[in-house]
Amino acid sequence: MDSKRWSSEIPKVAKDVPEQDTSYTMLPLRGDIEKRFDALLTTYQQLAETCLFTLRLEGRCHTMYYLEMAIRNGNYYLEDESFEPDPYIITLNTDLMELNDCVNASLPHKDELFVFDGLPDLISYLLINEATYIKKLNNNGIQKMIRNILALQQNLSNFVPLTQCAIMENAREYYQLYSIGSEGMVKSIHENGPKFTFDEYLVMLRLIHDINPDEGENESNEDSKAENSLKYSEWLRKLDEAMANFEN
Repeated sequence: MDSKRWSSEIPKVAKDVPEQDTSYTMLPLRGDIEKRFDALLTTYQQLAETCLFTLRLEGRCHTMYYLEMAIRNGNYYLEDESFEPDPYIITLNTDLMELNDCVNASLPHKDELFVFDGLPDLISYLLINEATYIKKLNNNGIQKMIRNILALQQNLSNFVPLTQCAIMENAREYYQLYSIGSEGMVKSIHENGPKFTFDEYLVMLRLIHDINPDEGENESNEDSKAENSLKYSEWLRKLDEAMANFEN
């Protein structure tokens, strides 16, 4: 309300200004004119808030789009180690930096924080939940994914508090489950409790054992698939037992 009632405060201000001081420009308003100016100020305030929310949504829309593209269209079954993040991750980082430059040049610091507030949490959530769309994975692919996460984390640390960026370690820990294998994953649940949901562990278990429910039949590797399926079923049972120990 203080910002809206600026015009009604003019008489009070006028009393405090010495008569000989001509550095102040007074605009005494009364009646309908005063109301119209207050209404105009409210309109601009609402427009400013709309713009601010639009910038916040813009960053999130870009993040969701490029992360989905990086995971669903990216290749994470690599013959050689990759030393660069996925191209879509590079594009996302560029877009976020440009958005930050725009916000930083035009808005106060508290509004800059609002635009990016919670973005690391959204990124961590998407990185984990989009894993179900990875068709095939190996250790080189895991290293590529870790580089994706580090690149995002380092970029966000330029305009998001480090305390928020720390949550992205969850995504890195999730993909590192692949490296410790089924046995290590189930053992960590027994010893430390679950850090992820049953469905999230299930997706990683499928990736470890190369189980793709959407993949068609292929007689050339039928024996290999049958062996993977047996191992997967065994570790699925053990995973279910481990998670059952921590159910309420």
